[in-house]
Amino acid sequence: MQGVSVSFERTNEYNHIFSENYKGANYNIEKEENDDNDISIFKYGKIQFENYSLKYKLNEKIILNELNLTINSGEKIGIIGRTGSGKSTFIYAITRMVEPFTGKIIIHDIDITTIPLQILRRNIGVLMLNTGISEGTLLSNLDPLEKYSNQEILDALKKLNYWFNNNENENYGLNDHIEEGGANLTLSEKTLIAITKLLLKKNCNIILLDDLSSCLDNETQKLVFDAIYSTFPGSTVLIITNIIKEFMKIDKVMSIQNGKIVEFGKLDELKNDKNSYFNFIQGNKKQKEK
Repeated sequence: MQGVSVSFERTNEYNHIFSENYKGANYNIEKEENDDNDISIFKYGKIQFENYSLKYKLNEKIILNELNLTINSGEKIGIIGRTGSGKSTFIYAITRMVEPFTGKIIIHDIDITTIPLQILRRNIGVLMLNTGISEGTLLSNLDPLEKYSNQEILDALKKLNYWFNNNENENYGLNDHIEEGGANLTLSEKTLIAITKLLLKKNCNIILLDDLSSCLDNETQKLVFDAIYSTFPGSTVLIITNIIKEFMKIDKVMSIQNGKIVEFGKLDELKNDKNSYFNFIQGNKKQKEK
């Protein structure tokens, strides 16, 4: 009886979810829809925010407030800030998980609200934690649409030096059973599945990364960043992080506080500024790690 009640509540919840603006507006996508899925519509990874604000619901407070900035193509940006400052929402904005309240985001001279969501998200590599895992095999979770050859998948796994070295079976674990939600996997293993799926994407000129420090040790994080940078050379990479580390190869740091960008500058310059918000945040995080 309890299961029936939960199922009813879940169905009712889904019935009240707002539909996303799937089609976009005023964008000619006929060619892109007929092209290979791995051809990027963004030839460069330049991202511009123009008077951009975001709120999750109309009657709620603004989460990102009047952002104006330009991220140049190929830059590696570290995004820092306290919990609840708006770091993850910044990533949601670029992928249009939430539509803008005011202003716009422009990528390679294209207003992203004009692009159908499927095409927008297909052209951006995103790694967010708690990615859904379904019951099945490792292979079915890595390639649910059967787009890639086994060799392509094995090549991606080799870059992470994980299942390839820890499974002596001929298929390197591709047929291993995975329970619903990844119940038989560790948090690190779930994260590495999500990273492998990202590595399988091609020609992504923009990569968005959630904070990996809670899931992976430093050695594995370094392996992941090396794999991402070798797979997507020259791409723009935005990294949510608690602590800036050398292997991230950060060019600039964006500090977010209460939905506003309080600093955005070169890493070396902010490091040398004793009064920077960057040093304040980094000092607090390192103190908590001790």
